[in-house]
Amino acid sequence: MTDSLVPDWIQNTRDRNEAMSAQARREHQEALLATKIIQADGAEFWKQLRKDLEIAIHSLHLIGVRAVLSDVPGGLQIRMNTESTMPRLTYTNLSYNGTAIHFHTMEDESSSWRLCVASEKVVLNADGRLLSGESAALAILEPILNRIGVAVQS
Repeated sequence: MTDSLVPDWIQNTRDRNEAMSAQARREHQEALLATKIIQADGAEFWKQLRKDLEIAIHSLHLIGVRAVLSDVPGGLQIRMNTESTMPRLTYTNLSYNGTAIHFHTMEDESSSWRLCVASEKVVLNADGRLLSGESAALAILEPILNRIGVAVQS
């Protein structure tokens, strides 16, 4: 049977299925490429994030916060307290597993932000916000600061 004898709805369905199949193949290839970029550059992102956290933590005394970034088994720990007569203390542990950064707080809350690729660079997907460098450090530190009663102006 030739295409001219095929009903339009069947031809349209076939065309749609072929387009969907091609789109699925493209998405699969993009996902493979993103995985390879994350595997190649994820560790460098983690190192840069640590540097950005160190810079921010070093400056927190300017807003009345004592903070320390320490190595702990499996990752990093950020400890903070306010410089006041009634100090408030909190900490958050961060770990990196190659595809995501995991958070565990003193208050026993846990969450994860996955690494992803945007414009061929590894970024952190923080609940739909794509973050790199300093903005990722702020997104990590802001909730910790809020827990000790410090509001952040970004």
